[in-house]
Amino acid sequence: MLSLSPSRDEYYMVATRNFLAQNRGIQEDQIVPARYRQEFLTIAWKQVQKGKCVKKGQILADGAATVGGELTLGIKVLVAYMPWEGYNFEDDVLISERLVYEDIYTSLHIRKYEIQTHVTSHGPERITYKIPHLEAHLLRNLDKNGIVILVSWVETGDILVGKLMPQIAK
Repeated sequence: MLSLSPSRDEYYMVATRNFLAQNRGIQEDQIVPARYRQEFLTIAWKQVQKGKCVKKGQILADGAATVGGELTLGIKVLVAYMPWEGYNFEDDVLISERLVYEDIYTSLHIRKYEIQTHVTSHGPERITYKIPHLEAHLLRNLDKNGIVILVSWVETGDILVGKLMPQIAK
């Protein structure tokens, strides 16, 4: 959550794009998605619009843990814990998949992957969505360039990039 310092009387104006700038100063804060060490995503939702004046104490942006400037600590869920088949070592608490699919307990993780193409002795490698001998459902997350579509739901084993390597014709 971003808010103006209540100890100041200056007015701020929302400048270009996602920047907040002080009228008579140099201070700027940018509101952007951020990736942290644990590879989870945090997003700030701006509450003021470009070109509008804001006053001290006014909420400028909400985050994943705030709504209207109020801290939201989560949702209460009734769970049961029971040792499985008599064992009580390294047991887990199981939750319903519905909590994930209905975005009740959802987190976004960002990982950066890089791929390179090379020129081999048989020709250049290509990134494409047209991969022969693969069923269409395996390529469902790829765009026309052969790269995974932004905000796709991907799971272990899903194809993120379609890369073709030249082979010798038999």
